Amino acid sequence: MVKTFRVAVCSGVMLLGGVLFAQQAPPRPCPPEGFSGGFSRGCPQKQLANPADISAMMAALPDKPFATPQSLRHVLVLCRAAGWVHTSIPLAAKMVEYLGDKTGAWMTDITYDAAMITPENLKRYDALFLASTTGEFLDDPNDKAASDLRRQALLNFVKGGKGLAGIHAATDSYHTSGRTAPTGTWPEFNEMIGGFFKFHWSYPTLIPVKIDDPSSPL
Repeated sequence: MVKTFRVAVCSGVMLLGGVLFAQQAPPRPCPPEGFSGGFSRGCPQKQLANPADISAMMAALPDKPFATPQSLRHVLVLCRAAGWVHTSIPLAAKMVEYLGDKTGAWMTDITYDAAMITPENLKRYDALFLASTTGEFLDDPNDKAASDLRRQALLNFVKGGKGLAGIHAATDSYHTSGRTAPTGTWPEFNEMIGGFFKFHWSYPTLIPVKIDDPSSPL
């Protein structure tokens, strides 16, 4: 007699002949310094971009700014991730730096230290760029007073007419977790950055798209 078994594997769980066997996934090692693919959690934050990625990026960057600046500007790139750590952060920071260098539009400083966000230090800059900052990226869990000062420094920086830009996971900050109804935990920042992360899509996912401008090439 030949017995037939159905085998299905999904999300680390194997079903074999109606019996459930849990498959323990091995822990993912932290990526090496210079790795720029994917992302990691619970690993030390990397600060070096992959040289091959930098070369490809440099070849793709424009040589001239789209608008000629009236004066040289200074940009601070903040790379601190207090939640999910994207290993593409160092490359994003270098993109801002090299784009400013190639076009002559601005000079760039890069920091992974939230303690740099002070009123005195921010006076040196015209814009702050958030490179996939996540979680409570300005906060020190052991020093509420310092956290409050950093938050207020950022708000005053923008209220004073300076610039704020963010890339990719910059909105994955200052909010509760949950697919159904996450809420913002720092309303001023949530409004200023334009929203906050709800949940990450999984494959396959149907995503509705509203077309506002049918003539747009996008």
